[in-house]
Amino acid sequence: MRRFLNYSNSLFAVFVLLISCKLAIPDKIIEWKACQFASSCLCKKVSGSENLIADCSDKDILRIPRLTNNLQDLSLKNNNISTIEDGIFDGNSLLITLDLSFNRISQIRISSFKGLTNLLSLNLSNNDLKYEHKSFEYSAFYFLENLKNLNLKRNANTSFMPDLWKLRSLESLSMDYVSDTIAIFDEKFANLKNLTNIDLSGFTGNCKMTILTEKTFLYLPQITYLNLSKCKIRYILKGTFSFLRNIFELDVSFNTCLRFEALENITTDLQHSTIEILNVNYIHGLLGISTVLKTSHICNLKNTSIVRLEAAGNHIQRIESGALTYLPASFKSVNVKDNIFSIGKYIFDLTAIPISILDISDNDSPHNVITSYVEECPIKEKTVTINSENNWLFEKLPILEMLKNKAGMFVFPVPRKMKTVSLRSSNLKFELPNLSFSANEIEYLSLSDNVLHTWTGPFTNLKKTDTFRPIDKLLFKCFKDIFQFRFHQFKILTATK
Repeated sequence: MRRFLNYSNSLFAVFVLLISCKLAIPDKIIEWKACQFASSCLCKKVSGSENLIADCSDKDILRIPRLTNNLQDLSLKNNNISTIEDGIFDGNSLLITLDLSFNRISQIRISSFKGLTNLLSLNLSNNDLKYEHKSFEYSAFYFLENLKNLNLKRNANTSFMPDLWKLRSLESLSMDYVSDTIAIFDEKFANLKNLTNIDLSGFTGNCKMTILTEKTFLYLPQITYLNLSKCKIRYILKGTFSFLRNIFELDVSFNTCLRFEALENITTDLQHSTIEILNVNYIHGLLGISTVLKTSHICNLKNTSIVRLEAAGNHIQRIESGALTYLPASFKSVNVKDNIFSIGKYIFDLTAIPISILDISDNDSPHNVITSYVEECPIKEKTVTINSENNWLFEKLPILEMLKNKAGMFVFPVPRKMKTVSLRSSNLKFELPNLSFSANEIEYLSLSDNVLHTWTGPFTNLKKTDTFRPIDKLLFKCFKDIFQFRFHQFKILTATK
């Protein structure tokens, strides 16, 4: 009887669940309906409101239909719209977001957006706007007085700058910039007092900014986020960023013709600013000679509160002794993947830096010159040389001897607050000796995808490490004194075939 009751209760529970699902599914299906203003579009109500969200994307629409006046969000993405009729949005004052990307729009007139007084976000990327007077009439954005986000990417192939002076509420701007000479955001931008985010990246648009000077951002001192990645920048002169006292994140990555001499100018300008994230990945050409990170490159960072530095792919072979001691107490994370580090006296400075996260993986990894991003760069004076004082090839044994303590054990210096270390795919081809680490907080350590052929061990002073990834391809030949490593302390130990 008890089994029967349990069985009946189970059936009842399943029945209730099925009924609930049956009732819920139609709600999800009928949530989107054909719009009254265009049967090819789908509409749904905004929760708790009579306003509508309309999706008219990918419908091969040739012209913008006359819209209902209670639209809040409208997507006309990926159609064949070539013209925005004057006044077509008149009466759509409730519209907040408008996506017109991936169409064939070639002109914005003064009345193109008439009626959109409360529009907050406008996407015009991937159209046929040529950044010339014919494409943008004077005061083309006149009626968008409350607009906060504007995307004009993948339109321009000229140096013409559209007239944005009316967009006094604008906070974020994504646009193309093409110039063979000095790049300047002129006095037209002085009215955009609320503009804090500028994205000019060549990854998502067309960008060529050959030369940056102190005049480039003179009228934009309020900027907090600036993305200049892959913009074919050749020169960044001292003073370029000196007016950007409020800058929080700066990205100049993948400007491979800059080379490391530009880093000194960048960090000099950023001192006493609010910078926290600096991205200088791949600013040294793929085919360039090896690089030295010098004291002059980073010493001015001591006058900042920088938290994270990205410097991957710059052929860095060594660091000038003493340079790392200039990093501020705020410094927490560094990415120096895809470089060619060798051992040098700079490793004794590691204990003085405050970082907790270090990614040094892919060290000395080969590059695919066919698929990698390569720029044709002007010839510059090559001032970087390989100094034997810090070079693994010249003074390998003396440096290693300096790492030994009185008991003959190698004690590798690491940052005291270090928690995460990745040395994946770094072409490490040697024996792991009896090795200890200086005082640290390491919780995660990865040495996977290397050719560490022999593990002599033991490793000591990894008291807080609970995740260790020594090997992913089981390339060890021999394990000696393996149990001295105290495997029981790890939550995760990767050693898969």
